[in-house]
Amino acid sequence: MNWRIITGALLALAASTQCGFAADPRYPDWPCAQGKVPEISLVAVWAGPSLDDVQDRWKDDAQISALVAKLAARRTPLEEAEKDVEEFLAGSPAKVTSGKLLFSGLFDTLNAQRSSVMMGLERVTRKQREAAEKIRSETIDLQGLQNTARPINPRSTN
Repeated sequence: MNWRIITGALLALAASTQCGFAADPRYPDWPCAQGKVPEISLVAVWAGPSLDDVQDRWKDDAQISALVAKLAARRTPLEEAEKDVEEFLAGSPAKVTSGKLLFSGLFDTLNAQRSSVMMGLERVTRKQREAAEKIRSETIDLQGLQNTARPINPRSTN
């Protein structure tokens, strides 16, 4: 009786992991019901002047690179980040260019971090799927063994 309960519980667990997968066939390992957006579009978050002239130049400026790293860190409180940006822009002779460089750096960095987290979610989903399949397979094997095994009679002396 206990084996049936355990087997049923394992099968229910394995089946429940299938319900959470996204329906979009382009991203079979995406575990969320919300559609996967692999990358944030710049135009979705930036309404300022064109960034075409700055591109990856933020990486060449040590001060901006350091500030981007600090601001992108999850441990940096929002109030501190806002203060740092204000101080940086106040001390900059070319505020528009500096602001564009800073935004470009933050956008690139945060988009890369987001992408890394999303890949991690997909990796966990794959591992869960593999574990569920292993549980299914081992449960079937166990059931086969239970069906073929002879019960042991403790009163028998043979």
